[in-house]
Amino acid sequence: MHSLSKNLSKFSSTQKSLLGHISRRSYAIEPLIMPALSPTMTSGTLTKWHVKPGQKLSAGDVLCSVQTDKAVVDMDTQEDMIFGRVLIQEGTEDVKLGEVIALVCDDEADLNDMDSYEVPKSESSPSEEAPAEEVPQKQAHAEQTPPQTQASQKPTSDFKYMDPPSVRSFLETYNIDRTQIPTASGKGGRITKQDVVQFQQTDAFKNIAQKKKPATAAEGKKATETKPAPAARPQAGATYTDIPATPTRKIIASRLLESKQQLPHFFMSTEARIDKLLAYREHLKQQNVKASLNDFIIKMSARALEQVPQCNATFNSKTGQHEQQSQIDISIAVATEGGLITPIVKSANTKPVPQIAATVKDLATRARSGGLKPEEFQGGTFCISNLGMFGIKNFEAVINPPHALILSVGGSEKRPYLETQQEGNDQYGFSQSFDLSVLDNVDPEALNSGNGELKTATFVTLTVSADARAVDGQDVAQYLGVLKDLLEMRSYV
Repeated sequence: MHSLSKNLSKFSSTQKSLLGHISRRSYAIEPLIMPALSPTMTSGTLTKWHVKPGQKLSAGDVLCSVQTDKAVVDMDTQEDMIFGRVLIQEGTEDVKLGEVIALVCDDEADLNDMDSYEVPKSESSPSEEAPAEEVPQKQAHAEQTPPQTQASQKPTSDFKYMDPPSVRSFLETYNIDRTQIPTASGKGGRITKQDVVQFQQTDAFKNIAQKKKPATAAEGKKATETKPAPAARPQAGATYTDIPATPTRKIIASRLLESKQQLPHFFMSTEARIDKLLAYREHLKQQNVKASLNDFIIKMSARALEQVPQCNATFNSKTGQHEQQSQIDISIAVATEGGLITPIVKSANTKPVPQIAATVKDLATRARSGGLKPEEFQGGTFCISNLGMFGIKNFEAVINPPHALILSVGGSEKRPYLETQQEGNDQYGFSQSFDLSVLDNVDPEALNSGNGELKTATFVTLTVSADARAVDGQDVAQYLGVLKDLLEMRSYV
């Protein structure tokens, strides 16, 4: 929020008047709107204000904390300003994107006008100067709009993070690239609200808005008629409790429904014998190095992705292409009161197991308290969900877009298996669990001659859910084979 008064000496008296009008119009009192603080956020809960009216702020200062669909996120200032007035109080839920939450200004003199300032309804509110009574007056005002000055320029892809929050929210709402806005009259190539208001009067914007136009009443009625009848509510007298859906729970439901409906899932499973790994973990424990089985699985999954990089992929639904990622960032499913969240262990393949253990513990603790930063749970290239601690033997997790794979880890189980004499030299290195299907393929004489021995061992079941658009069955089979060898400590870890 910078004044243009220092540059007025370059222009005529008429131009000074017009520029002064634009300056006050864009930089006197500005509404502060609810921005998108996560890629999937549609609304948020304003949990706490960290500033007071009249407080001077610098770029990077924390304004407020917002509960998004993922976590509690701090909303920072993008430039120097003075905080003027709170419009949305702490604890307000379901604050929509683009809703005005506060007023700010750049001059202490403007603080006296805060109470009388007319708050715009939304990001697409009409210009303050346009009278609402008659169309001719609107047209006359449009004719008075100053032409593009020497300070204006064509927006570029740069400075997009320096635009005011209201402008960024507008661009995100309509999926508009900032280069589509004709002019950027703000300092340093920023787009101002006035630039957006002028763009909204163009045919280009009307065409964009038409595509996002909500369904008419008739269309809505027709759609309703085609829907199946809802399930009957409990009979009169039956007791039940309405549990409001949290923002996180709503987005989980929406994204997983989309995943199951649109992603062609396929599944593959294998078992790994982890007795050597458990013995090694106990050895580390005696040296005061604490790490869970899940920490080893994270490490070895990352190492397996190094050897099978085609499985370290995401699918871009906009371009219809899968993208093989160079960095291995493992997302870990963590249960919180509001629902699942997936904090990320970045570059997991480069971290030793003790460091992974410390990182996971820290991320999980802050995830449950709502203290994660957006960059700590947004993104990732591969996901792991472990329900072994609940006694679940195996399960098939739903893929979390844009990830191409998710690994489901079941609980460890001790059971008998048949060890043959050649197992140690078997080029494939596969151990076989003891069941009837194995007995069908074993020569009874081999058992009697000592070539086979019944033993017990600890096994864990590993299941991969994969997106067939991004990977093939051969890729997943190769990944599971490498992961199995690593967990059985047949390969160097």
